[in-house]
Amino acid sequence: MDSRNEIKDEMAEALTGMGYALVDAGKFKEALTLAKNLNKKDIYSAFEVAAAAYAGMGDFRKAVSTLEKGVRKDPGYWINWELLGSYRSEHGDYSGAEEAYLEALKCKNAWVDSIYYNRAVAAARSGDSDRALKLLEQVVDPELDEPASMLRITLHTKMGRPDQALGLIDRCLKKRWHGHDKRAILKRFKQKRDWVHDCMGQD
Repeated sequence: MDSRNEIKDEMAEALTGMGYALVDAGKFKEALTLAKNLNKKDIYSAFEVAAAAYAGMGDFRKAVSTLEKGVRKDPGYWINWELLGSYRSEHGDYSGAEEAYLEALKCKNAWVDSIYYNRAVAAARSGDSDRALKLLEQVVDPELDEPASMLRITLHTKMGRPDQALGLIDRCLKKRWHGHDKRAILKRFKQKRDWVHDCMGQD
C-alpha cells in the first residue's frame, strides 16, 4: 500500500473514532460538523458519523437519508449498507433493511457475521422468529457470541420455549469468555435468566 494511502486511512480511522466519541458524549452538532469536514476530505466514514449523530438526536429519517446518500457515493463501503439496514429496521422498513443487508454482503471485506446478526435482529423485530434463529446459525464470530446468544434466548422465550432459553443461559454461564469482561457478561446473563423466569410467571 502507498504510504500516503496508509496515512489517509489512519487519519480517517482516528477522525471516525473522534466522531463516534462525540456521538457517545451527546455532542451531536459537533459530530455533524466533523462529518462535514470528513466529507470535504472525501473520507468514506463521513456518512456513518453523520447518520449516528442524527440517530442520536432521534431523527432516524435523516439518518436513513444520509446513509442513502452515502451508499450512492460509495456503494462498495459495507458499513454504510449495514447501518442503513439497521436504521431501516428500527423504522419498521424490514424489506428495505433486507435489501441493504444483501448489498452489504456483496461488498469486499464485509463483516459477514455482523451483517447476518443484524439481519436476524430485523427478522425478530418483524415477528419472524424462525427466520431470525435460522439467520443466527450463520453467526460464528466469537465477538458476537454474547449478543447472538442474548437474541436466541429472547426468541426462544417469546416462542414459548423457556426451557431452551434457560438451557442456553446455563451454557453461557459456564463458558470461558476469553478477552472479555467475564464478570460483566455473567451479570448480564443472570439478569437475562431473571427476565425469562419473569416471563414464565406471566404465562
